[in-house]
Amino acid sequence: MDTETLKTFLLLANTKNFSRTAEIMFVSQSAVTARIKSIEAELNKTLFVRNKTSVELTPHGKIFIHYAKSICNLDLESKKALDVSGRFTSRLSIAAPETIWQSTVFSKFRTLIEKYPNISFNVNVLHSNDIVDGILDDNIDIGFVLNRPTHRRIETVELWNCGYVLVKSPALKLNSRYFSPDTLDDFPYIDMDWGMAFSNWLNTYFYPRIYPFHTIHGYLCMNLLLEGLGVCFLPERIASSYIESGRLEKIPYEYSGYSPIESGFLVWPKNNSSILTPYLETLKAAFQGESFTVNPR
Repeated sequence: MDTETLKTFLLLANTKNFSRTAEIMFVSQSAVTARIKSIEAELNKTLFVRNKTSVELTPHGKIFIHYAKSICNLDLESKKALDVSGRFTSRLSIAAPETIWQSTVFSKFRTLIEKYPNISFNVNVLHSNDIVDGILDDNIDIGFVLNRPTHRRIETVELWNCGYVLVKSPALKLNSRYFSPDTLDDFPYIDMDWGMAFSNWLNTYFYPRIYPFHTIHGYLCMNLLLEGLGVCFLPERIASSYIESGRLEKIPYEYSGYSPIESGFLVWPKNNSSILTPYLETLKAAFQGESFTVNPR
């Protein structure tokens, strides 16, 4: 099977519709059908269950889709690697969650760009779990994650750990000055998703409820905060510069002694350690001296 056939399979798995898949790929519906039948014949497995309006992956299809994605990604990466122009000597793929890129990693990444102008960088915004999967699939060289991976094929270094502070804009006027389960309704709280440990703590001590705002995007959370529309918990690595500049101010809160700690990790594939060492050392050095770092080695 070729990559074009695999791309057809992946697109059909996404659209769940033969005619829509054919339309996107600029081929006939019979061509899409033939490609899917050729894969099923080669594997001797049924990959889709067909009905009148759509198709769904079978259990075999759900297994095969992960391998199809890996093959297509490797095909794309190999073409890019061979297409590196005379200006670049190699390519490096780096990924981090959005809240890490925006507030913590980008300034360190700039150090890497300046030190290695001959590298072509592929930068991605991904969740921590997707970054780990990408490293295991050889699609990502270096990642920043908020959960320590335990896979034997991944090397890990803790870069930082920090607490959370509750903050607001000085422009936001509140009826209460102390955040507690009893006064929570006095605060236009922004429920930002900081991961399972933080959510468990919040729900344990402040009880699950519907808040005025909910988001999983750091830039929206910061916009709401800086515009004086709400209050939110931020990791100290994000909040410190805003507090120092006077753009945000702390709010005291109950159970602060029990609030979780956020940890950040630099991760990479163990089998590429020797190749990646210069870039890893540059990144680790860039983190030294920050108030929230743990002196990475």
